Amino acid sequence: MQSWLDGLTEISKHGYISSYSIAQAYMRMGEKEKTFGWLEKAYEEHDSGLVSLAVEPMFDAVRSDPRFRDILRRMKLAH
Repeated sequence: MQSWLDGLTEISKHGYISSYSIAQAYMRMGEKEKTFGWLEKAYEEHDSGLVSLAVEPMFDAVRSDPRFRDILRRMKLAH
């Protein structure tokens, strides 16, 4: 999975790959720091995948992280 993800990351430098999708892949691997880096990039790019961020079960493990709450707040999805 890591080599596949490295390939996607490289492709994203030259063509469109959803930053949110890459964040999801890193989350599946338990790579929280990389997950947040890609979520930030997705936020900056107004990635449409972020609309489900507040309810996506995949991110349950990081919901209490201040960085996650901050992204939701900036998207005006925080409670």
